[in-house]
Amino acid sequence: MGKPNKKLQNERELRGWSQQSVATAVGTDFKRVSAWETGANTPSPYYREKLCTLFGKDARELGFLDNEEVADPPSLESTDIFQKSSSTTNIDLSGMHPIQLVVPNGTPPIAQPDHRSNDTPVIVILHRGNGADTILPQETNAAQGDLPTIQTLPGEPLPTDSATWFSEKLVQIIFLVNQQCAELCTDFQKILDWELTMFDDLLPFYDADEFHLSRRNALLVIAALPKGLLGMAQHEQKAERMQAEILPPCAASVTACWHLMKGKEITVVERAVSRYFSLLLTWANQSSKYQRSAAYLAAQSCMLMGLVELHRSQFSKWLSYCQQAVKHAKISKDRTLHVYALVFLGSALKENGQLVAMLQTHQEAARYLEEVMPLVRSKVLAELARSHARNGHVHEALHYICQAREVFPGEVGDIPCFVAADCGIF
Repeated sequence: MGKPNKKLQNERELRGWSQQSVATAVGTDFKRVSAWETGANTPSPYYREKLCTLFGKDARELGFLDNEEVADPPSLESTDIFQKSSSTTNIDLSGMHPIQLVVPNGTPPIAQPDHRSNDTPVIVILHRGNGADTILPQETNAAQGDLPTIQTLPGEPLPTDSATWFSEKLVQIIFLVNQQCAELCTDFQKILDWELTMFDDLLPFYDADEFHLSRRNALLVIAALPKGLLGMAQHEQKAERMQAEILPPCAASVTACWHLMKGKEITVVERAVSRYFSLLLTWANQSSKYQRSAAYLAAQSCMLMGLVELHRSQFSKWLSYCQQAVKHAKISKDRTLHVYALVFLGSALKENGQLVAMLQTHQEAARYLEEVMPLVRSKVLAELARSHARNGHVHEALHYICQAREVFPGEVGDIPCFVAADCGIF
């Protein structure tokens, strides 16, 4: 990760603009603006020009040239993907535990490792903008806190059409899914969500209509990944082995469904999630080494299915799904998911006319404010203000809405896909 771009951040804050405001002005989403400011990524020339115009500053004044030496992506003009040398850049992937993936010099990015353990997760191949691929080849010792390094393969020219690029990207993503450990679905979702969000970096290089169609088709394929494995559920005798095989594709599918939901692909999401929904609920309520992962995905699946019913104005069904989401989020022991499921439940209670229960639900979510990120904290306080307002508590409503504004982070940073579901562009 490069150093934070304080110049860009300062120019934005001097004008009192949010990251979402900047994102809207230049045609992207707030997660990418956050990545530019934190140094996780740098704007392509296309976005640099837009940012310079927006702020009335040149590239140096906005800090783009300052970060050039640490974050500039490989040149698109390089055509030799079998070049002998490679560059390394340290990045922070705390919580990720990749094993060593042996990739000799001159090996294509989708090379298979010689072997892998079913109990050892592998994290490979991340997209780092402008068509360059990266591989995490280092073994991480979680106990000692060692950080992996990221190895960048020289970039090859972009395909002339977006359909070809997305096809190649899908091969890499499917390979990534096949290497995941079912116990680390939370970490895997973060990586895949980042991958899917970064798809839009390529939009300036292609026809917009063709690009969005290719992007949608790629998301449809990812959402359908579990389908080919579900047949084994009827024949596999060892439950944990079956879970180890099916949970990673389910995590990929759920992640893709959050992105599809932003495009109002209601029917597609329902079709994809319904294939594995009952299986996830069963595993989430069975004691096993993968129970928490199954519950984590089951809770999100309930939230997605609930949103489908909301769009159909089936409020009682939405409420039922939200109640199940809270139950399974508790089992997953992921506090952010638990709190956000409570937020969903509060909204469902409101639509069902249960205003007192809505307030009690948001008060329960507020008990965990210190355990969640500032963005979620602000969301809970805003919902708590709304609950008090709907119950006629004017003073309390004003108090909590002021708190929500104070807590709102300005810089969003990394957030789970279910938190970002209503943000950004499709």
